Amino acid sequence: MIVLENVSKEFRVGEETVHAVRDVSLRLHPSRITAIVGPSGGGKSTLLNVIGRLTEPTSGTVSIQGELITSRSERWAARFRNETFGYVVQDFALIETDTVFENVRIPLVYSARRPRGQRRLVTEALMRFGVGDLVDYPVKNLSGGQRQRVALARAIVNSPKVILADEPTGALDQANGVRVFEHLREIADAGHLVVIVTHDLELAEQCDAIHELRDGRLIASAGDGITVSGKE
Repeated sequence: MIVLENVSKEFRVGEETVHAVRDVSLRLHPSRITAIVGPSGGGKSTLLNVIGRLTEPTSGTVSIQGELITSRSERWAARFRNETFGYVVQDFALIETDTVFENVRIPLVYSARRPRGQRRLVTEALMRFGVGDLVDYPVKNLSGGQRQRVALARAIVNSPKVILADEPTGALDQANGVRVFEHLREIADAGHLVVIVTHDLELAEQCDAIHELRDGRLIASAGDGITVSGKE
């Protein structure tokens, strides 16, 4: 379980303070897909980055399975991120000059577990998203939809406990979007915690829980087992 308590995140832009996330408290449960929805600029991606320890909150705390992950060293955080989270970001963050294999294997290279059979693990992850035949392709030759599925494969290759996905179906057509969501559902059903940021309300409605952010504030939540601000 991931627990956020009174989390806020502020940024300085020139002389102005931007309140990206404002006093958000909630609990995220394993074996479920949780959607974070809301308008652009509402704080969704920032909240996802706080959950994934990509950025520290200005105030408040985040814990995972009872372990506090805020106010820890960056060296600790880097190791924890790689072992705990799989990330899918909006711009894919793939290395253009490398092959698909070299991109997807990155979490394995930095894993403390140092798993063997990396090519097999990479190929299996790619096959889950229907792109196993692209393992040796240069990333620069991939379409947008192919890049998205490669990014999803990279997110799961290290068998992380938590998948954090920012618009995971945004670059896909309807058929492939359905397929990606089905795989995310399989991942959740296997006991993992999946969090999706999305503008797609139809996609969000298929999730187990929905949290809506506006102007950085959590204004509405719905779904099974929802806990907001400490109340079931």
